[in-house]
Amino acid sequence: MPILGLSTESNEVTFSGTVAELIEFAKGMQSKKEATTTPIPPHVGTQSGRFNRRAMMTARERLVEDAATDVRRQSAIVERFRESVEFHVNAEKGTVVALVKGRSGRVVHRGIAKTAPGDVFNASIGRAIALRRAMGKYIPRQLMNAPQPEGVKAGDIVEYINSWDGFGTTAYAKRIRVVQSGTAVQGLTAQEGSIIATRGKLVDDSREVIE
Repeated sequence: MPILGLSTESNEVTFSGTVAELIEFAKGMQSKKEATTTPIPPHVGTQSGRFNRRAMMTARERLVEDAATDVRRQSAIVERFRESVEFHVNAEKGTVVALVKGRSGRVVHRGIAKTAPGDVFNASIGRAIALRRAMGKYIPRQLMNAPQPEGVKAGDIVEYINSWDGFGTTAYAKRIRVVQSGTAVQGLTAQEGSIIATRGKLVDDSREVIE
């Protein structure tokens, strides 16, 4: 049996045994080290492009991306029990309803998310909150207190007060989607940096077509 010793005078480690025993001892120590070391996820350090992209994103954009990922993960959990998830999004009212249906198609769980007054609606954040409520799961604080957008970008929807309708002065709010320069359609969309885009009130940054 190999013996490992430590000299108190020279702080040198001594080993008594054969070379084969020394090799086996070293292998055993390495195995223990590997067993107690937390494994590094395979994607860490191998997807530098993804991490560089996230570094360029705002806190809001990162949260939206994480919310969409969470919805996919939670939906996969639901599907393991042979159930399904159905979402009803009403961007104008700022609400998202998540319905968890059983095998028969009957609704077994329901969750609702509603945008707080003054906050900007986002469908991905709404889906994540609504689904977690339907599943009876904890809702992370960052979802409930999501940072607001830092500016208006292409794909966002602003609410613009139109004071002229061609017949007289009438004040009404119109929802207009902001698009990239050169692709705007009068009355339906507005270019980035335009008066409507800059003066309008940002109400929805989902940047997706909600049917």
